[in-house]
Amino acid sequence: MKDLLVDIKGISHSFSNEDKLTLQNINLKVYTGDVIVLLGDNGSGKTTLLKCLAGSIYPKSGEISYQDKPLKDWHQKDLAKQLALVSTQINYSPLLKVWEFIAFGRYPFTNWLGTLNQEDKNIIDTAMELSFIKHLSNKGMAEISDGERQKVTICRAIVQETKLLVLDEPTTHLDIKNSRAIFKLIQEQNTQQKKTIIFSSHQVEQALDIANKIWLFNNNEVIECSPEELDNSQEYKNILYG
Repeated sequence: MKDLLVDIKGISHSFSNEDKLTLQNINLKVYTGDVIVLLGDNGSGKTTLLKCLAGSIYPKSGEISYQDKPLKDWHQKDLAKQLALVSTQINYSPLLKVWEFIAFGRYPFTNWLGTLNQEDKNIIDTAMELSFIKHLSNKGMAEISDGERQKVTICRAIVQETKLLVLDEPTTHLDIKNSRAIFKLIQEQNTQQKKTIIFSSHQVEQALDIANKIWLFNNNEVIECSPEELDNSQEYKNILYG
């Protein structure tokens, strides 16, 4: 039986003093081994929910618990050992080499000086090999392509060795070849590394090939269904495709 990993209990959220809610009374559960894709229109609340899940923002009401502990009670460094977020915006210094950028993913595990030991270095090298980006080690972050940079960013999240990976549209602006590579990498993290994955995407067919659950966003609410239920429901298809 799968263990409960994340419990989302009645969360609602709006930005600043806006009356309109982005999310309204959302109740969802995440179990170990889940691969969940968030589908819906731009502005429907997908990114907001992912940021709430990662502890980047806190909902206006309701509560999110991770492993039976409220997310707001987790120390940031301890939470970084449990879940990793890959956002749509990649912030980096153009002076950084790829290996150095990925190494930041190990800092939750280092001492106060941020010193990497040999085990940390081995974890980084192994993750780069699994992500097929070892050849980029000494390249500058500004010298690589968008597709390569996205793989590098996901690799940085992988070296955190967390149970949960949260990815916001990981294939945005990528061509078909690079998109397939990213989806394959996500799937392998689930099947081979036993990670729980939550990600948003507009590439429905490819996303459904690897997901076992769908969170379908509609009018500030979220409908949970399986890929099979989506395929068999005209109502859900109308929400998704219009």
